[in-house]
Amino acid sequence: MKYQQANVIVGYVTIHIKGKHPEHFLKQCATNNITVMNVRKIAQDICMGTIYLHDLKNVKRLIQDTTYELIKIDSPKGLFPTAKKLWSNKVMIVTICLCIIFLFGLANIAWKMEISGVSEETELNIREKLEKEGLYEGAWTFNTLDIDLIQQHVLHEMPELMYIGIRKKGTTYHIDAIEKQQEKRIEDLPNRHLVASKNGEIESIFVKKGVGKVAVNDIVEKGDLLVSGEIEKEAEEEEDKDKNEDDKEQLQKVAAEGEVYANTWYEMDVTSPLTQSESQFSGAAYKRHFIDIMDFVLPVWGFKQPYANYVKEEKSHALKIFNYTFPIKLKTKIYYEMTNNIQPGTKEEAKDRAINHIESNLKRKAGKNSEVLYYKVLHERLDNGKVKMNLYVSVLEDIAQPKEIH
Repeated sequence: MKYQQANVIVGYVTIHIKGKHPEHFLKQCATNNITVMNVRKIAQDICMGTIYLHDLKNVKRLIQDTTYELIKIDSPKGLFPTAKKLWSNKVMIVTICLCIIFLFGLANIAWKMEISGVSEETELNIREKLEKEGLYEGAWTFNTLDIDLIQQHVLHEMPELMYIGIRKKGTTYHIDAIEKQQEKRIEDLPNRHLVASKNGEIESIFVKKGVGKVAVNDIVEKGDLLVSGEIEKEAEEEEDKDKNEDDKEQLQKVAAEGEVYANTWYEMDVTSPLTQSESQFSGAAYKRHFIDIMDFVLPVWGFKQPYANYVKEEKSHALKIFNYTFPIKLKTKIYYEMTNNIQPGTKEEAKDRAINHIESNLKRKAGKNSEVLYYKVLHERLDNGKVKMNLYVSVLEDIAQPKEIH
C-alpha cells in the first residue's frame, strides 16, 4: 500500500531488461538500494519491473558494467511527471489560470439586487445602507462583510424595519424586508383612560385625545386618572334637539392618547470598586491562513503560537463560480492581542462610575425621553476597597399608561 502511494506521488517508470537470467540484474538493483516492484518475466531473456523515477539514472549507471541491456523504458507516470509535463506547456497553463480567475471574478460580483416587500422610499434607504456596507450592484463581494452582520447593521440603522433577509443566488442578491406596522390609528384602539403608572409630581401634560384631569405641579399616586377617555358630545341631529329642549350633553368613550411627564423618585443602593480592570486591544494582530478541502484543513501561512490573551475572528470564503460551489474554502483566522490593565482609582472616581451607571440604567428603564434631574447621596461608606452608597434620584419620565374602559 505504501509503495502504491509513493508511486502516485513521486512517479514511477517500467523498465525492460534483456540478457541471460535478467532477474539476477533486478536482484542486483535491490542490493544497491533500488526498489523494484511488479517484477515479471515476459520472455526467457527479458524481464520487466517498476522502479521509482528518481532511481532510473542509478539503473542506467549500474547496467553499464554488466552484460545486460536496457531495451525499453515506458513513459513515466505519477503526480510529479504529470505536473512536469503540464509545466512544459506554460501557455496552456497560463490560459487556464486566467480563465479560472476571470470566471471567479465574474462569479463574485453582485450583478443584480432585488428588494421586495417595502415601499419605494424604504427601498432607496435600504440600498443606501447596503452600499455603506459594501453591497451594491457591481460590488466585489468576495471580501464583503458577513451577510448576518449586514442584516444586523441595516436593522439597527433602520428602526422602521421589522425584518430584513438577504439571500445570494448566483450573482443576484435577493433582499426581503418587512416594514413595521404603522402605529395603530386612534380609532382602532380600544376605549381607554390614561392613568399614572407610579407616584410623582406633574411637570408637563400633552393631550392628543381625551380630557386632561391633572395640572402641572399636581401630586399624583399610582393609578390616579391623568387623561379621561370619556369626552362630552353635543347632539347633532335636529330631531334630538326638538325632543330634548335642554340639549343635554352626552358622554362619548374614546381611546385617550397623550403624554404626562412627572418628577418621580427612586431610592437605591449601589457598590463600586476603587480599582478597575479593563481589557483592551494592544493593536497587534496575527493572521493564519488555511485551505479547507472537504473538512480537511490544511495550514498555508502562519504557524507560530498566538498571543496569551486574544480575541479570535474567523472568516471563511467558499470558492464559487456562478451557481456551483466547490468543496474548497479559504479560511482566515485573525488573532487580536488583548491586554488586561488594572487601574487603581480614588473614592471620587468610584462614586462617579457608580452614579453614571445608575443614570444609564434609569434612562433605559424609564424610556429614551426620560431625564435624570438630580441625585442626592443619603449615605456612603468605604468597605474592603469598595464604595457603597445609598442614593436618592429624581427622574423626569412619562408616567401615563393605558387602562381600558369597561
